[in-house]
Amino acid sequence: MAIATELTDENILRLLNTRAGIEILTELVAIDPFSLSASGRVDYLAALEKQSGWLQALMQNAIVAVAGNEPSKPDSMWSGVDDSEREEIAAALRLSSGTAQSRIDLARTLVNHLPNTCAALANGEISAAHASVIARESAEVIEKGLSTAAIEEIELKAIAHAEF
Repeated sequence: MAIATELTDENILRLLNTRAGIEILTELVAIDPFSLSASGRVDYLAALEKQSGWLQALMQNAIVAVAGNEPSKPDSMWSGVDDSEREEIAAALRLSSGTAQSRIDLARTLVNHLPNTCAALANGEISAAHASVIARESAEVIEKGLSTAAIEEIELKAIAHAEF
């Protein structure tokens, strides 16, 4: 049994150090974490978190695909910006309208202005929580029209800090 656990632990390390994607996720799903050593369980958890980041990056693109790159115009004086898109996303993700709008705002910031953060999230270099903080903290300077180069510099420093 020790040999099987050792092989599985080595497999987990390989999966952890491989680029996130559906093939790796499929392999992880097939592993019983209770069959792993204590360190293998920690590596398994880290590998799942890396996959979660990859899925979250896909989710950001999907949200922008539904909501659009920019806020929509109200249909009438009685409707607000992003009303129909927000409600579609809220229903699809089983969220409140307010939470759905927050997710739309976050996704637009990441996809439209912070490509390095999206890439770091997809590669498992940072967590979804890190990406969210980077986007929230960058949103104000993005809205004020800070140059793309300056935003990228801030973004890269934030990513480097988040990796630790």
